Amino acid sequence: TTMMYTTNTGITWNSTTIPDRFGFLHFFDSSQGIAFGPLRRYFTSDGGVSWNVGGDTTDRIASGSDYAVQGNQNIWMVSPVSIIGTDIGFIAKSTDGGKNWVYQDSMSYMLFGVDFIDSLTGFAVGGGHFNNNGYLYSTIDGGLHWKITTFNATGDLIDVAFLDSIHGWIISENTIYRTTNGGISWEVQNTIPGINFEKVFISKNDHFGYIIGSYPGRKKHILLVADLNIPLHRDIDHVKEPVLDVLNNYPNPFNSSTTINYSIKTAGRVQIQVTSILGEVIATLINESKSPGEYQTVWNGKSDQGQYVGSGVYFIKFSNFNTIRSIKIQYLK
Repeated sequence: TTMMYTTNTGITWNSTTIPDRFGFLHFFDSSQGIAFGPLRRYFTSDGGVSWNVGGDTTDRIASGSDYAVQGNQNIWMVSPVSIIGTDIGFIAKSTDGGKNWVYQDSMSYMLFGVDFIDSLTGFAVGGGHFNNNGYLYSTIDGGLHWKITTFNATGDLIDVAFLDSIHGWIISENTIYRTTNGGISWEVQNTIPGINFEKVFISKNDHFGYIIGSYPGRKKHILLVADLNIPLHRDIDHVKEPVLDVLNNYPNPFNSSTTINYSIKTAGRVQIQVTSILGEVIATLINESKSPGEYQTVWNGKSDQGQYVGSGVYFIKFSNFNTIRSIKIQYLK
């Protein structure tokens, strides 16, 4: 199988031969990556030029239908099938970058999508083989315990994705659901009859959402694009004023620590996170209620796990109930 890769943001592309059909591909940094084939996991340490097979196979844990990655070590995998039977799904987790896996639930409903807001809070979605219900799984402890909720939808839930700790989306066969309170409640945002939704993807850095779907028979596909920079909470008569007035940091680039300055116009809960270029949360610096005023916080180049990150480009992301903004920073060791 041939895989294309680029080293200049897509201007030109090179090809390399890979040993399997990759269903999911993720890079932890510019060199280290993992790929999932039908039977095995593969690893690269040279930016994807070459791949080596891992030691595990589906004899122990099958490959999944979807994956969620947090940091450089934690990966969750869900599937609608398992080695136990075709009507039973599973949730599995790796804490060493995909080299070893353990079941968190080896006999779940059939699960198709998973996403984690941070290393503790996550959601998985799916359906039941013998009924027409959708099911929402949620956890607040990294998957040690999962709460199962019967979702008010007709048919399976296909995928789930979050922009931040507040705003998230679920898709079923032809319906888009939205939460604006971290998954506590969900509402129908749109329904498009005759379309089969297949995947929802949220770009956390530029705040755009994408939904891929197809018409019956998969002879024609559709791509929905949403600009999530538009405030999500609107009143009939007016749109709330932006909460954030200033967001900057100094120095930039930096090699030890950088100070983030921000000022808030309106009281409310504030979240400031460091994310990778892929939108993964590296560190949460602020997650608390703030009064109007000017503030500072410092990032020292460490992840939430206390480990120094590699040199590269990262983003400082500010989010509140109606404001989301990011700035690009560069860390030099």
